[in-house]
Amino acid sequence: MKRAVFIILFVCLELSGEANIVRHSYDPQAAVRYGAADNARYRLTKQQTGNNSIAFTYDNLGRVQKESRQIDGSASLDFIYDYNSFGQLYTTTYPNNLQVSSVYDVFGNLQTLKTGSQILWELTGATGTVTTEQAGGTVNYTTTLDSKGLLSNLKAATGSTLYNTSYSFDGVCVPLQG
Repeated sequence: MKRAVFIILFVCLELSGEANIVRHSYDPQAAVRYGAADNARYRLTKQQTGNNSIAFTYDNLGRVQKESRQIDGSASLDFIYDYNSFGQLYTTTYPNNLQVSSVYDVFGNLQTLKTGSQILWELTGATGTVTTEQAGGTVNYTTTLDSKGLLSNLKAATGSTLYNTSYSFDGVCVPLQG
């Protein structure tokens, strides 16, 4: 019965004539498994395409605790996720044992990503329409939104501008070539 509901959902998405609906397609080479018990119940536990796969394990709150990736049948690459007492991602441990920590402000917004004392990424300003970020201590990114909240400019710079792209949208939020 659960399978029938799943199929009906996809049929409804495929038959919808609305322009803003995301269309899903089925890949006959892909296999997807969902958990049947405990912390993984009804959650994606494995996705496989050919010799490539991603497997997930979950903690008792249903958060991803471990992600194991296998590429072209090679040894498993494990990513470990730890959370703070507020349920926010606190530490990500990569397959080479590199640990990246997340630092949040008092409102729960991500402020900094760092490894040890080295800052990898930092939110340096957010006013609502302009967001500034710094990556690697040298590249400054600026994202600007218009009064409707639509993207109007992306800029990356070190000492000089790496890229500076402006965007405009028509009445149905389709980007126009500039």
